[in-house]
Amino acid sequence: MVWLCGLLLCLLFPSVASPAGESAGNKNLWSEVRPGLSLARFNADHEPVEGIRSTMEDPGLTVLRIDPEVYRFRLLSVSELDTESLDLAQWTEKFGLHAVINAGMFWEDQRTSSGYMRNFEHLNQSRIHPDYGGFLVFNPRRDELPRIQIVDRYNRSDWKRVIEQYASVVQNFRLIGRKGTIAWHGEGEPYSASCIAEDTRGRILFIHNLEQQTMKSLSRLLVELPLDIDICLFTEGGDHAGLRLDTPPVQRSWPRASDKGFWASRKTIKIPNVVGIEPRKRSTR
Repeated sequence: MVWLCGLLLCLLFPSVASPAGESAGNKNLWSEVRPGLSLARFNADHEPVEGIRSTMEDPGLTVLRIDPEVYRFRLLSVSELDTESLDLAQWTEKFGLHAVINAGMFWEDQRTSSGYMRNFEHLNQSRIHPDYGGFLVFNPRRDELPRIQIVDRYNRSDWKRVIEQYASVVQNFRLIGRKGTIAWHGEGEPYSASCIAEDTRGRILFIHNLEQQTMKSLSRLLVELPLDIDICLFTEGGDHAGLRLDTPPVQRSWPRASDKGFWASRKTIKIPNVVGIEPRKRSTR
């Protein structure tokens, strides 16, 4: 009878249904935006906020979970496109993307990634940063390879061979190493941040944390929350850190101008390098 009651609830109130394959403990954590795309939000007390459109007085952490079997990932840079930097909303609008996030930190020229970055034949940054321990790799050169993964250079000795098997590569600091180990050393200064993670099922998480936290503290929080993170990369901090969702049900940027406080600058932040997603069925590359 329990399963029958559950079935009736899903039929009568489909909005409470969790994404396919979701554990019972996480059923109220994720809200499906579209097939293959789910959203989870936490307030400043790290409590989950249900629903896609629910308002939040004290916003904290936003997580967009992406199924790589449904969505294709794109690495876009002003150096390859020969254009000026864009804000996150402009990136999604100009290239028809459903979501974008910072690809990584960049140098003062406002173009060049601080870590290794390659997209097919275009090389934005040829230097492998000695202190950056993770590589986000996608667009595999062979069909049998995972569509996307994060390579931990301290976890596998063949990392150089692996990154060469992918057409798109971007290198960043690790917040969390493989199997959920804290990889960030030292506390440092607190600031907001954007991150890209991979969960234990190979799904990709775009993460934005509005709360001012040290990266060590953020690492611990991400491990403690029920996000099933296997490995996580830090991609940007401070005012340049952001996340944009642009789908028919929801169009929203994190942070919003109102999230920054009354006295904060309302100037739109331009980003030179982003990772975006588009539905695979309309992908051409």
